[in-house]
Amino acid sequence: QSSSSSSSSSSSSSSSMGKLSTIFSRRTTAAVDGPGGLASDNFHIFWTNKHLGVEVGSLVRGSFDLNASVTVLAKNTVKSYGVCIAMNNVFYTNNEQSLFAVKKTGGNASEISNQFEKPRGCAWDGDGTLYVADRGQGSVFSLASNMHALTKTSICKAFEMEDAFGMAVLHAGCSRPSYT
Repeated sequence: QSSSSSSSSSSSSSSSMGKLSTIFSRRTTAAVDGPGGLASDNFHIFWTNKHLGVEVGSLVRGSFDLNASVTVLAKNTVKSYGVCIAMNNVFYTNNEQSLFAVKKTGGNASEISNQFEKPRGCAWDGDGTLYVADRGQGSVFSLASNMHALTKTSICKAFEMEDAFGMAVLHAGCSRPSYT
């Protein structure tokens, strides 16, 4: 009895999920070329490009509404990796040294820090701290993310992690966040 109800619920859940479909691709969107990082909020999807960033966009914003246009937010680096959203700011890393930020709505990209060796992924803790994985230094760094004006800020080594690359901050109820 339990195995048949289990298989029946599994087939109904897969049919209710529908098919996966591509929203943006290199074939249909000029601002996609070797996408690196990916982040989203309730309205937009943000991505970085690891190729031709100064031509097609280092940081790009698209909409889940397929009729909306794609907006290039920055064209300041050839190769970008990580991207994360913290409140109204979008942070992204280039392949050497720098973390940049731009407002979700656009504007000038600002260099937030150039104290990294090979910054890669980044993640926001949902409170006021941004974490950046630095593959070159084998460490994860933290910095304040609640900036009204996007300006250079100091970074602090949070912990060491060999070959640090991607970042995620996981919350488990009311307990302290864990970092992976």
